[in-house]
Amino acid sequence: MGDGTVEVTRPLADGVVRTTGSYPTDDGPGFYVVDLALGIYAVMFADLRDGDIDPSSRTTYAFEMAPPDMPTPAAGARISLPVAVFEAGELRADTQTYTAGEPFDLTIGGCAYPALEVAADYLSEPGSREGFVWIPALGISYLAWWEDADGTREDYAPVRIGAVR
Repeated sequence: MGDGTVEVTRPLADGVVRTTGSYPTDDGPGFYVVDLALGIYAVMFADLRDGDIDPSSRTTYAFEMAPPDMPTPAAGARISLPVAVFEAGELRADTQTYTAGEPFDLTIGGCAYPALEVAADYLSEPGSREGFVWIPALGISYLAWWEDADGTREDYAPVRIGAVR
């Protein structure tokens, strides 16, 4: 990303990829991991400490269906999914709603892919939204923007994409 964030995504399980990321902070790099069903729906997010998941930061999302059976975003589709969220020792119910825009050609560096922008709204966080760009051919997405309830928005632009060898 243009802010110095680097993400590496690899297959983890049937219908799930794992993205490991690093980002700059004033105190040196921070690290995180997120597991994504179909490359778009978060099923686990956590900070990494010394290369291991920090259990105190772990958030787990349990949907009503297995990752390979989750709905695939399609242009113009709106998908609402009930989810159980386990965070900081607390279990709560939420609903996540994903709204897909129209397909577009995404160019990152010298690579081009068909893509969809997908906006996510969370019942537990009214007014806050996240926008992802989903690249179906690769089975991955990236956080493209975040907006809080007061309308403050932060955009993230990828600068390069490549295969990890």
